[in-house]
Amino acid sequence: MESRKEYRKKYYQEHRYDLCKNLINDGTHKRLILLYENHGNEINKYLLKYPFDEFGDKTIKKHLYRMQIYKSNSIYDDCYDAGMTAYLYSVYQCASTAKDYVVPYINKVVRIYILCAIVVANEVKNICKENNFKTIYLDKYDKEAY
Repeated sequence: MESRKEYRKKYYQEHRYDLCKNLINDGTHKRLILLYENHGNEINKYLLKYPFDEFGDKTIKKHLYRMQIYKSNSIYDDCYDAGMTAYLYSVYQCASTAKDYVVPYINKVVRIYILCAIVVANEVKNICKENNFKTIYLDKYDKEAY
């Protein structure tokens, strides 16, 4: 009989693309709208107290640099967009619960969202790897693909 931990790991491996795509796209945006409708005033105060340029942008770029994702990488824009969404989600969530641990929460959530963006961006590569297919790029020659 599978343990609970093994089952969760197996489930995540089988459904990671759908889970990550839902987190980045639909799930978060719906939650942001709901939070703003209920706690708009508090959220505006927190957005002024924790501006994106100072807290969001620096955190996103720090995590991208640590993960060796540079502006020349094809997934940079997707990861940066996911980081911006994570910043908004962090501020909205902390404002709705009136907590003041915004900076550590931004760090944590940005990292999670960037990892999810990497999973979503590498969907084709992951599918090919799971099914033992070769990835073929039509626009350039890649030694790993052949």
